[in-house]
Amino acid sequence: MGSTASLVVRAGGGRWRWWGVLAVCALSADVVAAAGYKELPVDPPTLRGWRKLASSPLRSEVINMLAGLAPLNVDNFDKFFNDQMFPQFTLIKENVVVPPADLKDSREGGSVLPKCRREFVQQFISAAKDKTAFDRLNQLTVKTMGDIALDNYHPLSRYTAVMVLASLHEWDDPSLPRREEAKPLAAAFPRLLSCLESIDVVKVAALNALTRHVKAEIDAEQRSRLIPALLKLVADKKVAPSSTLSGHDWIRRQAIELLVLAAQSEPAAQKATAAALDAILQDSGSSLELCCAAAKGLGGLRLNGLDPAVTAYSIGQVAVDAYKAELARAELLSLEMTAPPTPSQGGIMPAGRGQGPAIGGPGLPGAGLGGVAAPAASEEQQFISVQLLKSQLACLQQGLRGPSGKGGGVLAAAAGTPAEKFVTDVDGKLDALILACNNNVPSYLTLKTQIKTAGDALDALLAGHPTPKARSAAIPAAAAPAGPVGDFGEPAAKPAAGKAAP
Repeated sequence: MGSTASLVVRAGGGRWRWWGVLAVCALSADVVAAAGYKELPVDPPTLRGWRKLASSPLRSEVINMLAGLAPLNVDNFDKFFNDQMFPQFTLIKENVVVPPADLKDSREGGSVLPKCRREFVQQFISAAKDKTAFDRLNQLTVKTMGDIALDNYHPLSRYTAVMVLASLHEWDDPSLPRREEAKPLAAAFPRLLSCLESIDVVKVAALNALTRHVKAEIDAEQRSRLIPALLKLVADKKVAPSSTLSGHDWIRRQAIELLVLAAQSEPAAQKATAAALDAILQDSGSSLELCCAAAKGLGGLRLNGLDPAVTAYSIGQVAVDAYKAELARAELLSLEMTAPPTPSQGGIMPAGRGQGPAIGGPGLPGAGLGGVAAPAASEEQQFISVQLLKSQLACLQQGLRGPSGKGGGVLAAAAGTPAEKFVTDVDGKLDALILACNNNVPSYLTLKTQIKTAGDALDALLAGHPTPKARSAAIPAAAAPAGPVGDFGEPAAKPAAGKAAP
C-alpha cells in the first residue's frame, strides 16, 4: 500500500479529500482478510448495512429523545448507537468498501462511509434540541469513534471515525442556522491528540481536526499537550514501511502549519518551534518541500534564540538548491523533447510549443521523419515550471521577511546585530531571483540564462560568507526505506544527485 498522505495531497490539491484516501485504503478482499481488520457486531444482525438501519424500531424513539419530545431512556439510547449505528462504520462489505454497482450515489467513491458520517452528524448531532440527550450522544461518540480510530479497523473506518470526532461540538443554541460552527467538543481533544501517534491516514484527519480546535482557541492545558506532540511529529524523520518519503514529509508540513498556529500566544512555544524549524533548514537531508514549509513557518514567529546569519544562510542555500534543481529538470525535459526517435520507433516525433508534429515512418530519410535529428530547443519552447519555482522561493522569502513581506522573519531578528547586512544581502539576492522568474519571457533559453544569472549571484554571496554551522551546499538525495518508491508505492527511478524539485 502506498503513502496515504501523498495520495491525499495529490487528490485534493492540498486539502484532504475522501476519494484520495479511498484510493489508498480500498484493499482487496484477500488483503483485508490477511490484515484481520476488526468489525463491531450489529445487534440484531439483520440491521447490517446503513440503509437497513432505517428499519430499526429504536431509531424514531432516539430521534424523539434528541428532539426533547420524549424522556431519555438510557438503555434504548445506548443500544441504538452502540449496537446498531456505530458498528455500521466498521462493516467492510456492507459500508466500508462497496462495489460501484451497489452504490446509489457514485459521488461517494466506492464507500458508504461519507454518507454514514454526513447523515449521523446532520440527523443526530446537529438536530439535537435536548441537552441531556446531546451530551449523552457526544459521550458515546467520543468513546466508540476514538476506539475505532486507534484500533485495528479498516483504514477507511479509522479515517472516518476521526472525521466524526472533528464534527462534534459543544452544546449551543439549537436555533442557530449552522450549529457545526459552534465550538469544537473539548472532550474529543484527547482522542484526537492520541491519533497523532497512529497510522498516516489517521494522522492526516487528526491534524485537520486539531486545526479546527486551535482556531477556536484551546485552553492552556490543551496547548501544553499539543505543542510537544506536534514538535515530535515535525522532528520525526523515520518513514514507516507502509509510507513514502514524500507522504511522510507532507504530514510533517501539515504539522508545521498547525504548530506555528498553536504557538502564537506562547513565547516559550514559539522559541521551541523556531528551533525545530531552523533544524530542518540546516539538515542537508531535508526535502525541498519540507524546507519551504519550515521557512514559511519561521516567518510567522518571533525568532528569539536563533543565529540570524546561520538561518539566512540556510534559507539562501535552499533557494540555490531550488533553482538548480528546476533548471536541471527543465534541461532534461528539453533534451527529451528534442531528441530524435530511433530508427525503429518512427511515428510522431516530440514537438515543442509552437511546432507541429513531425510524422514519419521507421528509418525513412528526409526532414522531419523518423531517425532524423530533432531540432534544438527553439525560442518558442518553454520547459521551466516558473510558477512552481516562484512559489518555492516565495515561501523561503517569507522566512526572511515575515508573512506581511516586511517587518518580520529573520530580517527582524537580525536588525541591529552584526548579521544585519548579510541577512539583508541574502534577501536582496533572493528577491532578484524571484523577479528573474518571469512568466512573460517565452524563450526557454533566455529565461534559463536569466534565472541562472540571478541564482548564481545568490550562490556566490553564500560562498563568500563562512557559516560553519549552516546547511551544507552538498545535499544528498534522501531515500525512502526498502528502496526508492513513488508516491503510489511503485518502484521509482533512481533520483538524480541533489534535491529533487516536486
